[in-house]
Amino acid sequence: MRPPVCEICDANLDPADGDGGPVTFQPDDRSRESRRRSAEEPGFVGHPPDTGWFCGAHIDAARGAARTLTFPEGMRRLLADPAQDLVGVELGSGRPVASDQFGLEWVEWTVQPTDAHAFAASLRSMLPTLFEALGLGPTPALERRTDRRWTPMDGAQPPLCPFTDTTVDAGVDADGTPVDLEVVVNHWNEDEVANAALSLRIGDRLAISAYSAAGSGRDVDTLRLRRPTTAAALAVVATLAR
Repeated sequence: MRPPVCEICDANLDPADGDGGPVTFQPDDRSRESRRRSAEEPGFVGHPPDTGWFCGAHIDAARGAARTLTFPEGMRRLLADPAQDLVGVELGSGRPVASDQFGLEWVEWTVQPTDAHAFAASLRSMLPTLFEALGLGPTPALERRTDRRWTPMDGAQPPLCPFTDTTVDAGVDADGTPVDLEVVVNHWNEDEVANAALSLRIGDRLAISAYSAAGSGRDVDTLRLRRPTTAAALAVVATLAR
């Protein structure tokens, strides 16, 4: 299986929490062949092509689509968005990216390497501007929660084994739109960071992620805006890459 990351918004999932999970769509030729090989060929591995991970916010819609659609068909429906008019938006170093399989568009920037928590603080400070760009009301108050999860391995136990620190700032505005700003830092030990990433979600209106292209260290250097819903919001996010 691929890592548990939502197909819609890139949110990291923890299957043990019961928040979201895998959804299997109707079979097609590709998925039938994969399952045949899995059953008949010893040692065959691979993610089932008819199955995807979905977070708690998107799993119900995915299950609905899966009743009648194959995975590619379902993803095209789930990711359908009105055509975005990006004319006149200054993207800086950003580049629009399209998936041949799903027709999904996002914009990706290379940014100055920045500590993940510092970058998250910049995102949090611009939330009022993003809410206005999305046509939403006042930004809600956010409450912070933190969590450390140990990963015992090779006989090493806490506090001498790898661990993950997660910081989440979350709230809901007056109209019920949830806001979730998450920073995940994976540590080999107290003195060595393996990698870091962050994400910001504002309901189904905006999804941002930032990570290191090299996949290591505390800094993030790649910013991605998935499915921009307004050109104004795109312009706001683009200022982070200047």
